[in-house]
Amino acid sequence: MRTFQTMLWAGVVLLGVAWAWSSGRNALSARALEWQAREATLAQQARVGGEQELERTGAVNQQEIDALETRHAEELRRLTGGSIASVLRDPKLSIEGMLREVGTLVLPAGTRVVCKVDRFVEYSLVAELSVPATPDEMAGWSRQILIPGAGYLHLLRFVRNGDVLASLDRRDIEAFADWSEVGTSNIIARFSDQERLLAQVRARTAEVSQNLQEDEDEPRLHAGTLKGDAEMSANSASLFGGFARRFESNLVAVLQAQDRFRLMRNVDELTTRISLAVRTEQVTNELRSLDRLRLLFTDPALEWDNQRSTEVSEADRQAVVQRIQVGYGAAMEGRAYWEALKLEAQALHRYLAFLQRSWGVWTVEKEGVYWVKYSDYAMGTEHGRLREGLDRQSKAAVQAYARWVDKAWGGVYGREPEPPTPTRGRPKALPKGQGRE
Repeated sequence: MRTFQTMLWAGVVLLGVAWAWSSGRNALSARALEWQAREATLAQQARVGGEQELERTGAVNQQEIDALETRHAEELRRLTGGSIASVLRDPKLSIEGMLREVGTLVLPAGTRVVCKVDRFVEYSLVAELSVPATPDEMAGWSRQILIPGAGYLHLLRFVRNGDVLASLDRRDIEAFADWSEVGTSNIIARFSDQERLLAQVRARTAEVSQNLQEDEDEPRLHAGTLKGDAEMSANSASLFGGFARRFESNLVAVLQAQDRFRLMRNVDELTTRISLAVRTEQVTNELRSLDRLRLLFTDPALEWDNQRSTEVSEADRQAVVQRIQVGYGAAMEGRAYWEALKLEAQALHRYLAFLQRSWGVWTVEKEGVYWVKYSDYAMGTEHGRLREGLDRQSKAAVQAYARWVDKAWGGVYGREPEPPTPTRGRPKALPKGQGRE
């Protein structure tokens, strides 16, 4: 019995010892984990503090580097003779970059300077001015730019809000051997000679006007050349002559608008976003003008009746309206021509609006002809689709004009026989035709 009690107490003591050892071990493990977590926290704090210290040190060092570079640039400009001279001697700049930097230094703040190169050696500099400028100011800027850049530039142009203020081409630039000695008046005289910038427009307008009427008092459309049963009095014939002159004047405006649609497709002068926006607004205005001239093609008699003076007698009104209705005979073709022109203008507006929305994703390249190169494939595909649609509408407008002009007024505005060699673009507007007395 005593032996059994002894063994029982021994077992209890052993259990107590085991429990105490296990509890101490767990406490030590928890303490060890606590110390590890504290060490990790201290290490993280030390690392964050070190990074912040490095950032503060780096910021201080960057400020010192920027200040050193600024002092170096100022010293370089002082030693080389000024800002422009330092740009000319900067080995890191290309010729294109040098011309752009010179223009930026010379021109007023806020001016957008665009420099491009064609055929590797033909440089052009376009300055989109943000403020108005006088001819004297532009002449001074031209001199400062061309003193170092005359050997490279083939075109120097000043533009504001899409309008060309002044321009010097290669012929003007080569007219003076030393631009540092060129007087302001001589440069302005070259600006004045820039009437040739509008030579093509004037030539087209003169061609249309000459073919339309040689004498303002003698329109091509005569009451006596039209077939009809109604006899016209002298007063009615005079009223019809006034209608003919106004009809031909409006027709010239429509043909000039069609020519402008063709020119607005050209991308070689889309150097700034402002010029693109101005061109888009011009198309919008042309669309409004076409809407006002719809009756000119669909029902010229009604168009005249709406515009006539209230003092015209009823007999004269009926005689003129009847003569117009009898002689016109191209209402269907006129409606088709007007609709084709409007579709062409709408296609052009969509094309220019897309170029405006995707500004910065495309550039104008030249490989024989000017074309638009997109850096984004999807946008390039959409541009190609819009351009093809515009081409189709332009051709449709040319064909509609040809059908209308051959039939309107019995062929008074018909085209002369053309040579067998193919010609490009719209048929010649309003050539001398039959019915001319």
